[in-house]
Amino acid sequence: MPVYASKHPDVAALVPSANLFDFLFAGIDADSAHDDTPPHPLQPTLDPHALRFAHWLATRTRSFKFHPALVDASTGKTYTFSELRSRAEELARALNDPKAPVKLVPGDRMLVFSPNHIEYPVLILAAARLGVVVSTAHPSLTEPDLTAHLTLTHAKVLFAHSSLLRPALASARSVNLPRTNIFTLDGDGESGGEAGWGGGGGGQGFQSVADLVARGKELPFTQLPRVPAEAPLLVPVVQGRAGGGLKGVLLTHTSLVPTIVQTLSIWQRRPRAPQQTNTAIATLRDSFDFFFDPQGGKDAFLMCLPLSAVYGLVVLGMALAVGARAVIMARYDAEEMLRAVQEHKITYLPVVPPILHTLATSPLTDPARPRYVLSSLRVVHTGASPAPRELIDAVHLRTGALVVDGYGTTEAPGIAMSPLEESAKGSTGYLIPGTEARVVSAGDVQREVGEGVEGELLVRGPQVMVGYLDDPAGTQDAFVGDGWLRTGDLARIERDGLVTITGRIKDIVRYKGMQVSPAELETIILRHPRVAECCVVGIPDDAAGELPRALVVPKKAGEDRDALAADVAKFVETNVASYKRLRGGVDVVTGLPKADDGKVLRRVLREHEVAKAKLRVAKKGTGPAAPTKKKGGLRLKL
Repeated sequence: MPVYASKHPDVAALVPSANLFDFLFAGIDADSAHDDTPPHPLQPTLDPHALRFAHWLATRTRSFKFHPALVDASTGKTYTFSELRSRAEELARALNDPKAPVKLVPGDRMLVFSPNHIEYPVLILAAARLGVVVSTAHPSLTEPDLTAHLTLTHAKVLFAHSSLLRPALASARSVNLPRTNIFTLDGDGESGGEAGWGGGGGGQGFQSVADLVARGKELPFTQLPRVPAEAPLLVPVVQGRAGGGLKGVLLTHTSLVPTIVQTLSIWQRRPRAPQQTNTAIATLRDSFDFFFDPQGGKDAFLMCLPLSAVYGLVVLGMALAVGARAVIMARYDAEEMLRAVQEHKITYLPVVPPILHTLATSPLTDPARPRYVLSSLRVVHTGASPAPRELIDAVHLRTGALVVDGYGTTEAPGIAMSPLEESAKGSTGYLIPGTEARVVSAGDVQREVGEGVEGELLVRGPQVMVGYLDDPAGTQDAFVGDGWLRTGDLARIERDGLVTITGRIKDIVRYKGMQVSPAELETIILRHPRVAECCVVGIPDDAAGELPRALVVPKKAGEDRDALAADVAKFVETNVASYKRLRGGVDVVTGLPKADDGKVLRRVLREHEVAKAKLRVAKKGTGPAAPTKKKGGLRLKL
């Protein structure tokens, strides 16, 4: 069976066996930032390229201490690395205080329900220091959704933003979570002393993170429990396979730390000249050619994606690992994002394809009439779903930044990334170091497919989840053979290891037994000169099973909707096989529903279109759910 390995050097030997907190802050209080001696001997068997990276990895934090670590994008409030480390330690001590109404110990679970906030990373790092397992909930969740999260995770405490206390309290009552176990992220911490336990400054009498930090400062020093690298760290909640219920993805510290190290190792440039064999410390330091500032302090990452998602947390970890400023935006807004890039001189911008589309097409980024100065941008990193090559090229032309595509899942946070030196020809990229992959038939995981043939992607590596929380049956279903994770994504891999993600198995439209990829059709539709955005979903049909239906947003207001719909259908027809045609019709809409991070809510659209199709069938009394030509179509506003 063909097993594809990363083309990058394996860095498994360089990954420290440490929890996330120790990995990010070990050595930050070294006596001299100029001391180049690593805390442990470097392996002499490593090649010079790996030795350079290993030396930087082992000594990097010694120059970080007084660099800004976290910055609030709107207020400018800042924590240095030293302050962040101390703040997380103090919060961990307060949460571990035996005299508190609720004491957390390693293995306890915490749920965080909040938009991005400068205290969000503090809370995550405090949990990592204490060995508490964190589950994050998207701030748009409804009360029933949040109740389901609390039920699934059995969270002992709930941290909520004060603006979300109403649904948080209602959900807490539903699962009998005591009021003493509810805290807020925001608040000024000025409630004072013991009063903080019963009536803090976080909102409506609840103690805030700032209150807890103040409490932790007053406590006598005690040694916190040691947290092993293998301990669980995160439990992000995802929808189960094939429309199943919610599942908690159990990620350990050894899932997150290798993901960060594996990814960062790709950003080391290999020297053009022949490698030298001199491994003296000075040579290692002087010859290290890293994309980011090796001493920290010069790079700035903009956190406009939700920290409630693993993508956001991994990027946060990368920012802190390289000594960069993580500039925190409460939520995504196109103009606020661009303003933050200009004001904070952002160098690294993580996005999802809808935000990439905004960068490529918005009048706000039109180089002929620039509204914001984006010259500081060095990298735009897109992930979460495939991005068309044309979109990547357009963003590069507008911003001048290197645009890289990354791929990962909640169950395996980092899997592949596009090469830095050149375009990956529209593919996702190469496997990151230490990662293996296979491609099997989407209908039969026991049957391998050949090179360049589409199938379900299986991956294996240190970043892969342990399993689903309290769900051995779900865990067993998620793995095949010896530790191969079923990603649920369709992909093809070329002989040289180049990976291309083509869609999601659960999103696949099944037309007369044939599989139609929405992502493939969307890529084609976006090439139409009059289409700004689109989404393809499957609608039920008695004869064919499902029909692919496209919802498109025109670039210009006032378009003749019927004419554009017919034109898009014809455009697709001339570019695809017969079974991939838009037989479910084309609906021209004013906008697509999106989450706070800009991702299109495909499930919402599909449910809406399925309901419409069923209504049409009911009105007709029989027959397939044929497309309508009602003028105006669906009007879903952004």
